[in-house]
Amino acid sequence: MKRYLIAVMLSVLCSGSALLWAGTDYTGAEYLSGRLIVGFSDQLGHSLNPIDGNGQVVSVGIPAVDELLARYHVTEMRRMVPNETLDKLDFPPDFYRTMILLCPDNTDILKMMADFEQNPYVETVQPDLLSHTYDRTPNDSFWGSQWDKRLMHCPAVWEFSTGSRDIICIAVDGGNWWKHNDLHDNLWVNPGEDITNDSVAYSDTTYPGDQNDIDGEDNDHDGKIDDLLGWDFVQGPINNPPCAPGEDCDNTQDNDPVSLSDHGTHVAGIMGAVGNNNNGVAGVNWNVKVIAARAGYLPSNGQGGLIVSSSAVNCMLWAVTKGARIINMSYGSTYNNPAEQQAITSCWNQGAILCGAAGNDGDNQDSIRLHYPGADANVVCVGSVDDGDNISYFSCRGTWVDLYSPGNGVTSTVIPGYAAYPGTSMASPNAAGVFALLWSLFPEMSNAELVDFVFQHCQDIGAQNEGENPAYFGMGRIDAMLPLAAVRPNVTVTNNQLTGDTDHDGRLEGGETASLTVTVRNDPAWAVGQNVQVVVSTDDPALQLSNASFTISSLAPGATADNAGSPVQITAGAIPNAYWSTLTATITADGGFIAHRTFTIRVGRPQVLVVADDDDDLYQNYFMTALTTPDYYYNYDAWNVRTDGDPTLANIAEYGVIIWVCGNENTSTLTADNQTMLSQWLDSGSKRLLLAGQGIDQDISGTNFYSNYLHAQTASALGGRNLVGISGDPISEGTTLLLIGGGCGGNGNIHPSRITPVNGGEAIYNYGTAANPDGIGAVRFANDTYKVAYFAFAIEAACGATNTTHYSTVLHHVMEWFGATATGAEPRQTSTLPAGFALHANYPNPFNPTTTLAFDLPRTSKVTLTIFDMLGRQVAVLANGPMPAGSHNVSFDGSDLASGTYLAHLQADGFSATQKMLLLK
Repeated sequence: MKRYLIAVMLSVLCSGSALLWAGTDYTGAEYLSGRLIVGFSDQLGHSLNPIDGNGQVVSVGIPAVDELLARYHVTEMRRMVPNETLDKLDFPPDFYRTMILLCPDNTDILKMMADFEQNPYVETVQPDLLSHTYDRTPNDSFWGSQWDKRLMHCPAVWEFSTGSRDIICIAVDGGNWWKHNDLHDNLWVNPGEDITNDSVAYSDTTYPGDQNDIDGEDNDHDGKIDDLLGWDFVQGPINNPPCAPGEDCDNTQDNDPVSLSDHGTHVAGIMGAVGNNNNGVAGVNWNVKVIAARAGYLPSNGQGGLIVSSSAVNCMLWAVTKGARIINMSYGSTYNNPAEQQAITSCWNQGAILCGAAGNDGDNQDSIRLHYPGADANVVCVGSVDDGDNISYFSCRGTWVDLYSPGNGVTSTVIPGYAAYPGTSMASPNAAGVFALLWSLFPEMSNAELVDFVFQHCQDIGAQNEGENPAYFGMGRIDAMLPLAAVRPNVTVTNNQLTGDTDHDGRLEGGETASLTVTVRNDPAWAVGQNVQVVVSTDDPALQLSNASFTISSLAPGATADNAGSPVQITAGAIPNAYWSTLTATITADGGFIAHRTFTIRVGRPQVLVVADDDDDLYQNYFMTALTTPDYYYNYDAWNVRTDGDPTLANIAEYGVIIWVCGNENTSTLTADNQTMLSQWLDSGSKRLLLAGQGIDQDISGTNFYSNYLHAQTASALGGRNLVGISGDPISEGTTLLLIGGGCGGNGNIHPSRITPVNGGEAIYNYGTAANPDGIGAVRFANDTYKVAYFAFAIEAACGATNTTHYSTVLHHVMEWFGATATGAEPRQTSTLPAGFALHANYPNPFNPTTTLAFDLPRTSKVTLTIFDMLGRQVAVLANGPMPAGSHNVSFDGSDLASGTYLAHLQADGFSATQKMLLLK
């Protein structure tokens, strides 16, 4: 667009960026273990040098600092930002003395931070925070190849809007294969011809429109009969060059804009292929209206599609009368066309935004020649860049190019599937799609204001194109996020914490009232949030909220805030067991809607606690999986010693069953404090302990806990891979185990121990066979106070090979002997019909090999629940058909799949949602 538009006066309050330093409460935050960021005072000198202690404690020569470095065994100091970078900044942040301190992974970082805060030589301190991102990623099969949408930061904007049905787009192009199923839901339906007023695009693929709307009349008086989806403006005869065989080039315009050419279909899909529909690609707009039109044809010489000027003029003028606000023109020549120029001016004056391709002449001598219609004063002329923001070799460039957009190998819809094409023809609809997407967020803007707004916030591509003439860069590369981030905050929920409950355990249980503190954060790359209001709500009938909103007068980029001064009050009704309850934070700023942010709280307390004390080798996952099979579902909580620290007696007091998993750990399997705590817990009455691990015997045999609570002593010998149950034993009778891993734990024969029952203990398993027992591998004990089952081998390695017993069966026998109660499934909010559609996170997650997916239907619906891998390949269909209203649970078994991330996708009556699941074997 070869002019300066009237600037949109957007007032943005700017503030300097800063780290979150001392005084910030990081409880519950996610951060890297074994590292702390410390800003030292200038008393240590202007610049500290990095120090690598090669495994030894480092020193800076100041006793007060060195004492802390030694206390936390800091073995390395790294510079957070290199001087080489800071020296090149005109206004560098004060990071010359900011270092990353590396220490052991099990260090209590929050305690370390508190100690460093008190040191007089320290000015700033914080953990090395991990932040979730909140980009919305579609589940479309080819999303992995859609680099263009990622380069333009579309996922960040999709978190706020995926487009609007009020925005109508058209590709003035060689035709539209409207039958493509990835375009169906976004096809424009002419309201003037939609007799039934049902917005149905077509009844079947034999005719362009709903059969119920066909009447042979010009109902909207536009001179076109039954123009239900669009129009074919190509009208013969066409002889030079002639049409390809099969192309519709007769002397009559009609209502079927289909063509043999892929070009127009490809362009339409770039702007508006239906997103997140588990199919193909995602357009820049997942929701939009695309007029199907044809203004060109495929010639018989095979030299690509041709656009007929008169057809194009008619097409665009007709389109704006139908409300088209985005017109893409991926065609052109070096000759100006006065008729087309007038049509373009008319469309612009009508309020439309027009985008045109810059041309594909590249670096040859024609590259300085203007290409029309892109060079027209009322057209946004779009050149092409690759995935590194380098101007594409084929793209025209010049002072008449307004901006650039991804065009190197863009994947989109074609006849009849998908393909990747390069060209400014692909770059232009990407830019057009961004204008449409942003218009859905700023509908009050005029076309001139929106174009100017986007121009002001393009990505600079100068550094990537040093060999090019800077005058050719235009405004830069179009970006969907940068304009939005310039004027709006991006506020997300980063933490929530319950306090003040009756028993002070941070867990809301039946009949309790607690205070809920919600922490929100504004993305550092986005604008200041003014008058940010957070309203917390829930559809869970067991929970009642009060004082559920709070306002933050100003939230700077990168800043956090919470409602600790006036927390949400949350009261629980009857809760029979534990479950994850979803709450929603509706966030607005300056009275405008930003987003709904969901988060979960654990409600109720289950009977079972699984403690992972296996040095983070994830063997606990096998036990958690076995607890949640379709036949036996035991609700549980999980505690990871590596990440959560050792549990205290207060942490475990209210659980009736503890499964303590030591896996391959062979030192500190049960510390002295662990033993004391478990002894007190067992003595408190009606407690059940399952303890399993291959290193326990060697580590704690001879202790009072070993003989008097596990009721075993060491036999000072190793067992084998084969174990056999003991006749009459309530746990093991009729079972045999083979410790070889496979689909289960691969830790089957590292050092399984032989043990001997003492003080009333009874053998559960013998090594060897029933005919030739070769020592005892497990012991149980029961009295009026507690029950204990102790396995001195890797029970999780028994995978049921060669007709032996699977470890999950043994675990179920133990739970039955304990008297534990199977819940059947994790309870959900089922007392009333769900208020809306929802797909909940699977549980457990990570899982191996089974997990449960829960989803809500507010009404009877046709449901499809499908599992995909990260390449978009379907691996399972869990539901496909009508289901009644209510909350549903479906089990997924990944036994035949490799470890990795999978996507569960739910479709129901137009609703779609996706959850990520992690399979760990």
